[in-house]
Amino acid sequence: MDHEDRLSTRLESETPARLNIISRGTLENLTLEPITHTAPGRDEVQIRVYATGLNFKDVLNALGMYPGDPGPLGGECAGIITAVGDDVVGLNIGDPVIAVAFGSFSTFANTKVELVVPKPDHLSYEQAATIPVAFLTAYYALHNLANIKAGESILIHSAAGGVGMAAVQIAQRIGAEVFATAGNPQKRAILHSMGVRHVMDSRTLNFADQILTDTNNHGVDIVLNSLSGEFIPKSIASLCSDGRFIEIGKRDIWDDEAISSVKPDATYFHFDLGQIILETPEIIRALLLKIMNAIEDGSLKPLPHRAFIIQDAKNAFRYMANAKHIGKIVIEQQHPMRP
Repeated sequence: MDHEDRLSTRLESETPARLNIISRGTLENLTLEPITHTAPGRDEVQIRVYATGLNFKDVLNALGMYPGDPGPLGGECAGIITAVGDDVVGLNIGDPVIAVAFGSFSTFANTKVELVVPKPDHLSYEQAATIPVAFLTAYYALHNLANIKAGESILIHSAAGGVGMAAVQIAQRIGAEVFATAGNPQKRAILHSMGVRHVMDSRTLNFADQILTDTNNHGVDIVLNSLSGEFIPKSIASLCSDGRFIEIGKRDIWDDEAISSVKPDATYFHFDLGQIILETPEIIRALLLKIMNAIEDGSLKPLPHRAFIIQDAKNAFRYMANAKHIGKIVIEQQHPMRP
């Protein structure tokens, strides 16, 4: 690792700090800045963060490419509770937890109690931090929107990434047939090792013809899309006549009329997990509990990950920007009292 790339900081080792972008547009502007952590609100807990999941939203945020207001860096973490609000019940100081928490590339993060669940004992903090955003996105897309059923087929693009790998597990868990794309031979080999029979290249448009061949021109029931440009009409064309197209990307967003011009009977969904978290946290809590029950019984598993220490955050962001990762990238923080 090039130590010149490490974030420059004059912070004492125990000074609370937060990862920030001084000016969006280049990853060189990432910096660790001292913070004064505030007490949690009445319905909040405060978490001493040990591990934070990195998401593509964070990279777009830092590069100034995210549409709308991206908010602070970081959206999920694992750590221990260090303070609880007056109205919080069921969670206590010292509890190891997994949480959805905005601004969680930070020593401390406050978040609503609905967005926090206990960490299973068998998971490390790094493993735990791979779960919230990827599995919430995939679960909401496949179950709440597409209403996926056993025996149906689904095309999952970029299936070796965080959301993609979570979606593969969720689809397999319910008994759906998975068609997946990934960008290089190593990623495609990983998907084969997960039991995916139909694995294709996400860097060419050949997947559409392959799907029609493999399905006897029927097409797939569901597409979970994160690609842009010409991949969108090709993916829509891969649907069966009454298929469901779910868009989780942030670029080249189509609308119902555009979808209908390619596949008139298709149903189109586009959603922003961040908005659901802000507007209906009770939905997120219900999904988190379902996901964690599946993690506990082993029918869903945490994602493979590569860990970086927070001082190497620039390198972690670059790694994701260059699409090198498989599963998740996790940024970890050390602490003398960490279990």
